[in-house]
Amino acid sequence: MNSTGRLFRHKDPYDIEGTNELFLRAVRENCEYQYRHNPGYCAILRSRDFSPDRLREYGDLARLPFLPTLLFKDHELYSMPKYRMLVKATSSGTGGKFSRIGFEAGDLWNGAHMVLKVIKRRRLFSPVPCHYVIFGYKPHRSNHTAVTKNAFGTTFFTPSLRRTYALQYRQGQYFADLDSVAEAYRSMRRRGFHCDSWDFRHTPTLQ
Repeated sequence: MNSTGRLFRHKDPYDIEGTNELFLRAVRENCEYQYRHNPGYCAILRSRDFSPDRLREYGDLARLPFLPTLLFKDHELYSMPKYRMLVKATSSGTGGKFSRIGFEAGDLWNGAHMVLKVIKRRRLFSPVPCHYVIFGYKPHRSNHTAVTKNAFGTTFFTPSLRRTYALQYRQGQYFADLDSVAEAYRSMRRRGFHCDSWDFRHTPTLQ
């Protein structure tokens, strides 16, 4: 198992100081992979006179060339064939442009381990059914944003009786439907099941 796999499987997801060395090795491994397999990223590093072997100490991480998000909105930089990407998603595109990302099997496996650790640590799993109010986009076949996929995924932490979304899709666009959210809260207050509110701009809060 490589350093990235060991990092994502570390028993304590909040052990920052205890994983500094492992984090350094994981970043160096990832940087080396991108350097070898992504010509665009390799060109960026070389233009900054930087190579992965210069990541020797934890403090060296600050020397990694900064990549603005606009770069990924204007250019597609892939380090592997697209057919290996099992899940594809985009950024929210609030500025009018989308960046595109893909996850292959190893990415998804590592991410699943970390998500399960965090959820277990925060005691978010429950067998008790609940109503969800999601302050985000309602899924639609034309919506490929990662934030929408994440929002929908969190509604499986506990059995869902109902999902109410603040952003509804109608006639080709999204709009805020806060009246439905308010009505959902009023309706749920009269029922015996728990209500979980998820706002993906901030840390999730349980009501």
